Amino acid sequence: MCAVKLFADDASGKAHAVTARLEAMAQLVESDKLPEAFAPRMANGSRMLAESVFKAAAGEPLLSAGAACAFDPDAFLACVLQHADLEVEDRTE
Repeated sequence: MCAVKLFADDASGKAHAVTARLEAMAQLVESDKLPEAFAPRMANGSRMLAESVFKAAAGEPLLSAGAACAFDPDAFLACVLQHADLEVEDRTE
């Protein structure tokens, strides 16, 4: 619903695209297929996601998974690792 309000004047489907990516990212995080370093579980059960996870969710292609969308776990992890390397390089310069 937040995405619909954010993109209220947009008929191109951005709200749906954003929601689909966030739901696919959440599904992947909950599957525990990402290393703990990129999605550590907090004491209250929530997750703290690394910036590279969001960058991967923004750029990786979505796959059809029945009625929902999903990311390829291996490709997603490779993208997360690539973005994490870039973040480390940026900090050392």
